[in-house]
Amino acid sequence: MITGGGSADWGTPAATLGGGGIAISGTVLADYLRHRHERDRGAEARRRAVYIEFISAAG
Repeated sequence: MITGGGSADWGTPAATLGGGGIAISGTVLADYLRHRHERDRGAEARRRAVYIEFISAAG
């Protein structure tokens, strides 16, 4: 919107870009944390399998 002084109102586009940046950052962070959780869970399952194999071999 152009006001009487001939300058543009940059509030709405700035707020839109800021909100989009926050949304994208949140999505990237959530995806990173989900992948990290899945990776940790896989490592935990492998560790448990090794423990069970060791106990079985020792017994």
